[in-house]
Amino acid sequence: MDDLQFQKAEFRGNRPPCAACKGAVEGSYYQFAGHTICARCGERVRARQQEPSNSHVLRGLLFGAGAAVACSIAYAVITAMSGLELALVAILVGYLVGRAVRIGSNGLGGRRCQVLAVALTYLSITGSYLILAIREPGAEPMRNLGGVVVMMGIALASPVLGLAGGLGGILGLAIVVFGLLQAWRQNARDPRVLTGPFELTSNA
Repeated sequence: MDDLQFQKAEFRGNRPPCAACKGAVEGSYYQFAGHTICARCGERVRARQQEPSNSHVLRGLLFGAGAAVACSIAYAVITAMSGLELALVAILVGYLVGRAVRIGSNGLGGRRCQVLAVALTYLSITGSYLILAIREPGAEPMRNLGGVVVMMGIALASPVLGLAGGLGGILGLAIVVFGLLQAWRQNARDPRVLTGPFELTSNA
């Protein structure tokens, strides 16, 4: 629908309320997802919908990396203490890492932040496998640089290698994928459309 028809809106009587803050709309207004909002709320929405700058993405990387390391260690500790590989934890990891990236990018999100969150989530999940492998008594010869590199490669491929385990491996991979989707969704851009500012007029 042509935006020109919204350039002027005529209201009789009292000023229309802002759909966001409920205050009276004065002077100019925005249209957001089919609702009228005041200029202040409109500018706030516009700021949240801008493309993240490199500094925002870098800050998202730092926040996300911190969450990824913490989740990886916690995942490994839980697995070591319980003796069970709780694949469902991968969903929580995806949420926490994705949320950390979102907060670090000042809530802007976007494709770069989504890719970053997915990569950090995958590294966090597979990193817990590496931690568990290194702490095994039989892994002593593998604690040199070359051995760690080999173990890192195996850890990165572990969700796919688990398919050899049959149904359990398939289910584990599916849960990991679902965790990655959680990280992706946490950093999705707001699809709602903001238009304006438009002039507000009234007729007697």
